[in-house]
Amino acid sequence: MKRKEKLKIWHVGNWCVHSGQKYVESPFQAPSKGVEILNYAQPLINSLQEIKNCEVISEPSWELYNMSPEKFEERLNWASVLILVDVETKCLMLHPDFFTRSKWGDKPVTFPDRFDQIKNWIKKGGHFHMNGG
Repeated sequence: MKRKEKLKIWHVGNWCVHSGQKYVESPFQAPSKGVEILNYAQPLINSLQEIKNCEVISEPSWELYNMSPEKFEERLNWASVLILVDVETKCLMLHPDFFTRSKWGDKPVTFPDRFDQIKNWIKKGGHFHMNGG
């Protein structure tokens, strides 16, 4: 079966920041040496990118957490498949700006419910995969 439209996969999660080993050099110093950012899903991403007529965006969960409501909606509208892997529920809940009271003053603050957005996206034909613990 040939796919007419491009397969657009939005993968979120499986990223990790390793802050290296900890060295206790004295009672007053315990530096960490070495930092690296890893995408543990890179083999999966590489395999998905080999699919003909397929485009993949892979992002860490902290990008999802900090993503504006507009950007989240834009990503959902772009994607035909959403894969969340080891993404904590909190990353889908309130945007960090919700907690910046100085930005909103006394005005009521509302943000779109990302769970409802995903549910509606699925009803419109989006494919959702949630993997991990």
